Amino acid sequence: MDERTVARRRRFVFGSAIGGVLLMAVGTSVVFAGAPGIGIGLVGASLLFLFAAIVALVR
Repeated sequence: MDERTVARRRRFVFGSAIGGVLLMAVGTSVVFAGAPGIGIGLVGASLLFLFAAIVALVR
């Protein structure tokens, strides 16, 4: 792999991980604020972000 591919993959992994953690935090806050439907959706989306980061890391 060339340098650009490695840099692109690294950006994707870190971006997905950070996005997943932020969505998890926001989703948890929304659940406790009284809107469980939206919060659970955000937490579910955060798990997809984290799963994508893991898959990109292993790949």
